[in-house]
Amino acid sequence: MRDEIDEYNERRKALRRRNFAIAGIVVCLVLLAGIFLVGKFLSDTSSLSAMGEPSEAEELHEVSIDPLPPLERYPVNVDSTPQGAAIILNGIATGLETPATIDAVAEVKNTIVLIKDGYETLVHNAAADTDDVSLKLKEYTEKFDKERFKEEPKEGPVRGQLRVVSRSPAGVFEGADVRLNGKAIAAPTPADIEVPANQLQHLSVRHVDHMDGVMFVQAIPFYKETDRREALVEMQKKRENAYAAVAIRTFPRDARVFMDDEDITGSIITPVALNRHFTIRAEAPGHEPFEQSFDAIVGTIDISIMLKQPVYPDGKISVEGGPDDATLYLVPQREGRESGIQIGRNGAASERTVESGPYLLRVAYGPHNQRGKTDLEIEVPENKHLRVVLSQQDDQIVIRSANAR
Repeated sequence: MRDEIDEYNERRKALRRRNFAIAGIVVCLVLLAGIFLVGKFLSDTSSLSAMGEPSEAEELHEVSIDPLPPLERYPVNVDSTPQGAAIILNGIATGLETPATIDAVAEVKNTIVLIKDGYETLVHNAAADTDDVSLKLKEYTEKFDKERFKEEPKEGPVRGQLRVVSRSPAGVFEGADVRLNGKAIAAPTPADIEVPANQLQHLSVRHVDHMDGVMFVQAIPFYKETDRREALVEMQKKRENAYAAVAIRTFPRDARVFMDDEDITGSIITPVALNRHFTIRAEAPGHEPFEQSFDAIVGTIDISIMLKQPVYPDGKISVEGGPDDATLYLVPQREGRESGIQIGRNGAASERTVESGPYLLRVAYGPHNQRGKTDLEIEVPENKHLRVVLSQQDDQIVIRSANAR
């Protein structure tokens, strides 16, 4: 009996020693893993800190581009109706108002932008060696956004607000002079200025230690603080190997962008030799193309390109005779206009105004768990009412008649 107890105690001691050994190994492994993770964390933190600091390799002045000879120029007379519009030539404010004589670049297209409060900003691409340019400005009609703003303003047009901020590769700095459409404003950067809402404006920012920066910018109507738009103008330090940098944003974002014949789609900043005259072209399916010339005689040129969709005349459409459980949709068939809209339920749609052109009239019918659809091709004519009558033939939905009047 005694031997059995001793043997049992020995087994317990051996088991205890083994458990202690396993526990020690586990603790060592945990400590080693902890040391590894702490080291990795410190390494990652140090890498992130280094990324957050300005890198010499990333700064714009590391690029070296030899400047070109000064551009050859010739005089052009510019006038407008009404007069008194600020003149922007190839992206640079002239500081002049119509009527005036400007120095355009010879033997190439020149882009003249006229900006006047109360009128739509006008962009004109003048043919090479044009001597006289006379343009008519269109009065700006403000459209009040009832969905965004609850109450329409009672006094005067709604203005926009811009906060102009100057920044270099080293970070934001203060004290740069600001010109709006060629006219100096009193406050240096950071400056809050009032501008016409929804109208393209031109900013020039100048500082003694930096090369000038320019920006085309547009503000939304200002009703509250969040409506103030920040115009962050990039500026380069003055240096020997100076060049111009072009920053481009497009709306829609998938637009293709070309500088002369070079595809620069997706480029955040494109370096350009000083004194180069170049043309920016942007295009996207279903939108009107953009084309504008620029002169690389400043440090940075910041361009926001908002491609417009073509405006087609209105027409009208109404539908009747569809299945009682059918929902009706209208799907545009012009390129760039793919999103459909619901126009009716219960197999009918009352008269409504839509853009003229080709559509699919989509009829969705049946129980939701086994819902079917039929697409019917139609054409909404300009300035007419298209009355569509549907019917069912051999379990198919067809157009019985489609009359425009």
